[in-house]
Amino acid sequence: MLLKKARARPREPIPNLVVTQEDLLRQGLQQIKLLAEERSVSLLITYINLLLQQNQTLNLTAITDPLEVVTKHLLDSLSIAQDIPIGKVVDVGSGGGCPGIPLAIIKPQSQFFLVESKNKKADFLNTTIRMLKLTNTKVIYQRAENVQFTKKADVVVCRALGSISYFVSVAGHMLKKQGRLLAMKGKIPHSELSEIPLGWEALEAKKIHVPHLQAERHLITVRKSN
Repeated sequence: MLLKKARARPREPIPNLVVTQEDLLRQGLQQIKLLAEERSVSLLITYINLLLQQNQTLNLTAITDPLEVVTKHLLDSLSIAQDIPIGKVVDVGSGGGCPGIPLAIIKPQSQFFLVESKNKKADFLNTTIRMLKLTNTKVIYQRAENVQFTKKADVVVCRALGSISYFVSVAGHMLKKQGRLLAMKGKIPHSELSEIPLGWEALEAKKIHVPHLQAERHLITVRKSN
């Protein structure tokens, strides 16, 4: 006698606890213990969707999933917020605006300067700043090595710019004497750390937590040697 195979019951759908960009962002902010006003959350969501919208013509990011950009752009940028002092902050090679714009939204007491040498991207940054009404943010349309500040920066930050040695070479002159360079990296770049130019030193290589992201992230702090 042939036995009929029992028909497999359809699997229960796994409930999706995160259904919106705002849900994901709020969860992430809570995990990294970063307080944000309602207006700031709204501005962050508006910004990331402007990025996605303009990405179709400007090629601002390889990430196109609406939730993925929250994790890999917004939360990745904001994961270093505790390391950003009140003062003058420069984002070198800003591109689509990360980390500078998310940090400027969450830290309105600081002044942010977004350095971008590509015309279309600089235009996007200027348009975005006007739309978001970020009075603490300015775009500098120049190559980083040509930027000159009368008042030097407290911090210069970069994300996916190049090696630490290159970062020092194009941005080191922007810093005040006690200022610091912050390089956002994946795994600790041991070879890059061994090639830091004379007169500079790595102060710290700190692991940073980016909510909902499995990949490693580290923040490398570099300063002038005494």
